[in-house]
Amino acid sequence: MKENRLETLVIRVTPETTAALREIAGERGMTRSAVARYLLENCRTLFTLIESERKAMKPEFAAQEKQFTKQVIEELPDSYTPDMVRVLSRILRKIADAKEVTEQNR
Repeated sequence: MKENRLETLVIRVTPETTAALREIAGERGMTRSAVARYLLENCRTLFTLIESERKAMKPEFAAQEKQFTKQVIEELPDSYTPDMVRVLSRILRKIADAKEVTEQNR
């Protein structure tokens, strides 16, 4: 009978990363450890997906995205917390998805 041997992995992450992990875990009813384990178990697929998305991104769009991000950071009020920015990000994604659907239906 094959024995499942587990190894311990200890990493240091930023508080923002921990908050994101906590948020994802809460949304899915999982523990932070379970989410981290799932991501690590699927890391090869995730990296392939991320790399293919980056390659598919047009260079001029990447430059525009970088400039836009810089402008948003410069204009963002100091009182905005990382959580508030994440909420704005979700809202913008929903708007983009709705706009995409509208354009596809034209």
